[in-house]
Amino acid sequence: MKSSFLLVSVFLFSFSIIAFGQLDSIYHQGPSQGNVANGAMQTTDNFPTNVQIIPSQEPREINPANNEFVAEPMIEDVDQSKLPPYVYVEDTNAGKNENPNLALNGGSVLLDKFPGFGATNAVPPDPSMAVGPNHIIATVNGFPSFFRIFDKQGNILKTISVAAWYAPVSPEEGGDGQVIYDHFAGRWIINYLQANNSNQTSSNLVAYSDDDDPIGTWYVYRFDTKKHGTIQSNTWGDYPQLGFDDEAIYISTRCFQFGGYFQYSKIRVISKAELYASNGGPVTWWDFWDVRRPNVNPPSGAALDGIHPTFSYTAGQGGYFFYSHFSSANWYVLYKVLNPTSNSPRLRGRELVSTTYYTTPNAGQLGGGTPLESNGSGCRTSPIVKDGKMFIAHSTGNTANVNYASVKYVILDLNTVSILEQAELGAIGYYYIYPTIAVDESNNIAVTFTRSADSEYAGAFYSTKANGDPPGLSPSEAIQEGLGNYQQVASGRNRWGDYMAIYLDPADNHGIFTHTEYANVANSWSTYIGHLIAAPYPGAHVYPLPNSYDFGDVETGTTSPTVQIILANYGDADLTITDIPATSGNFNLETTFSPVTLGTYDSLTLEFSFSPTAEGQVSTVYPVTSNDPQFTGIELSGTGYDVTLASEKTFYASSGVQNNGDLITIDPMSGGGTTVGSSLYDEVTSISINPLDGKLYGLVTGSTSSDLVKFNAGDGDAHLLFNLNISLMAGIAFDTSGVLYGVTRSGEVYTIDITNGTTNFVVDGEGTYLGVTFNPATNELWATTRSVVVNKDLIFKVDLTSGDTTFIGNTGLDKQTNDIAFDENLDLYGIIGTSSELNDFVSIDPMTGAGTVVGSVGMKHILSLAYIDEIVLGVEDDENNVNIPT
Repeated sequence: MKSSFLLVSVFLFSFSIIAFGQLDSIYHQGPSQGNVANGAMQTTDNFPTNVQIIPSQEPREINPANNEFVAEPMIEDVDQSKLPPYVYVEDTNAGKNENPNLALNGGSVLLDKFPGFGATNAVPPDPSMAVGPNHIIATVNGFPSFFRIFDKQGNILKTISVAAWYAPVSPEEGGDGQVIYDHFAGRWIINYLQANNSNQTSSNLVAYSDDDDPIGTWYVYRFDTKKHGTIQSNTWGDYPQLGFDDEAIYISTRCFQFGGYFQYSKIRVISKAELYASNGGPVTWWDFWDVRRPNVNPPSGAALDGIHPTFSYTAGQGGYFFYSHFSSANWYVLYKVLNPTSNSPRLRGRELVSTTYYTTPNAGQLGGGTPLESNGSGCRTSPIVKDGKMFIAHSTGNTANVNYASVKYVILDLNTVSILEQAELGAIGYYYIYPTIAVDESNNIAVTFTRSADSEYAGAFYSTKANGDPPGLSPSEAIQEGLGNYQQVASGRNRWGDYMAIYLDPADNHGIFTHTEYANVANSWSTYIGHLIAAPYPGAHVYPLPNSYDFGDVETGTTSPTVQIILANYGDADLTITDIPATSGNFNLETTFSPVTLGTYDSLTLEFSFSPTAEGQVSTVYPVTSNDPQFTGIELSGTGYDVTLASEKTFYASSGVQNNGDLITIDPMSGGGTTVGSSLYDEVTSISINPLDGKLYGLVTGSTSSDLVKFNAGDGDAHLLFNLNISLMAGIAFDTSGVLYGVTRSGEVYTIDITNGTTNFVVDGEGTYLGVTFNPATNELWATTRSVVVNKDLIFKVDLTSGDTTFIGNTGLDKQTNDIAFDENLDLYGIIGTSSELNDFVSIDPMTGAGTVVGSVGMKHILSLAYIDEIVLGVEDDENNVNIPT
């Protein structure tokens, strides 16, 4: 279709009521229809559950544009007398950055939070996010970029390389990711830009899911942005922004000359009915470009930079766009696409008077340096269209002192195209930048943003306003405080972001998730995802904390440690809980319960346990009877496993990744090893047998903490008992009375309570440690050294009172002894050999330490030994025999 350039007379601004179809004509080119012949099918099954994102190079700027944030103040001579009062709220929480996991802030609650992304090799990160019925998709920039699929508890289900995701349709991607969940149709949409200055290509990379579950089938497309419909241009599309209503998907872009400067903004309109039915087939769209102010004649009416599409939550409202000026101004522009899915879509607009807002200054931070780039006062994220209103957030120079920055929200009446409410949150000395807004079912508002000051690092914050409260946001509350000064300066710009993210939870239309950037240590950014409510739910509302719990693996015939579940009333009416049974299946209520009534934000703490009776996973919704009709109970699950005791007079050994983490037994006559079974871990560092019951325990060492596991000695499988907050552990060993000791590589000795996982420091032993065991006759701790040069084959004893060591001797085998164990005759045996060679089973003289090779185990990476002569059924004092110690 041939493009057109509309020339119309100037329309004076008016507050009179106007119908949607009576918005002003505006200056623009288009529409022109574009198309693509096909896309491709993609699936999340092609990608691993999770990958670690490790920056491969120094951070570099994503898609640097030649004139980012270049705008002159545009204060017009307009009548502001009919505007509603402008409200400035001084933030009483300025300077406070506590970030508890559960925070009450007026009527709002921070329900939960979890990490989003650590720093990639790109700046700025541009965090985006959308929320569906059961999942969250979050994005950040990188080289390549990544997006993640989370469940709502913060568990990472997929981490996907964007370059690989779009590889079936595009050889590259350029970041600036955007994601939405289309609640009208139950679909996910992800968009990234592609631009190549060398071969002068540019596109929107669009993907959509086949249903509301992001795990599974998607369709990916490359939509050319160098062309405006069928009209060829010499531009590429920067800063793509997504919006939607019940009819169409909208993508706005900033059009730059290849190697040149900003030219104009473009609006792309895609019919959802056509897109969702395409399944990788042909798709068409309409483009409008060179969009100008509605009431200014060319050539003085410059093309507007940064026109934002909106998210619609009410069907039939239409596809709206919004513009606020990057510098000081006292006007906004509202646009609307009429008949977006017809063969003759039209673009209309109206300029409206606002209270003057000011250029947002760059943000200072603790530690000084180059300030964080704020990107001016333009609207940086999609406004919300709901119930005949538009809700907008953007930053502004603080009206009390323009050297600082505030967050401003505005509510527009779409029927009269006028401002209903406007308010600013700020504090002298502080900077509030990149705000973004969400609105819940009751028109309660939440915004998230970065806050910093000369006395404060850049942190992730939020604020709210309950519907019906006077204009103004609540004091800011931390999601994650800033942790360091941020300096990633390129061409004089310390880029912090283009946008943050916030999204309404469609599962209840009340909860709101945020994805916000904060300054981490070492000049790096990171993001946090928060979950909050802006005001209590209507009625009585049970909110369990946590909302589900998995007890993990628990031995059959035993009872797990108890776990606390909090039932909070996050409704505006009293909650009455009348009954919770004492048991439900294999799960037990350990708290004595009687009926209770909870007011708003009151809570009840309950303790539960799990007592499996058979192997396998079980789950239940533990019933809770209350006056909340939406809540039926607490989701509990757990897995039972059987334990076969260790065999007496048998050497057991654990292994590492070169032997698949298997549990084995070793023949003491030949040294040959026999596989019992997989431990289900890549590596089990150490094992020991409890002499009181014959159960085999293991240690899985980590760099920051370690796991205590219990084995099924019959089949080799190991199951997590407790996480030990001890780093770099060398081994564990039971003494003769059944007390479990743990030793770190540097010699710190702890006792470990096998009933609850608590640890107590005993002594700091001399030397370094590789393997440990107790002499069954003397109850002395014996050890092998971790040294790799001097005395690397040394065997020694440790005094648990003083930490002093006594040398037994060297094996003389010129290899480290990975671990040692005594048999019933007090003969000492050990394992030697590296992870990459077949290991040997050796006998060691307990008097001299001299070692003799018994034979090859026939396996690599054998790490630990354990042995028990006989299982002791009990330990008692014999008062009649003075030779037996108590």
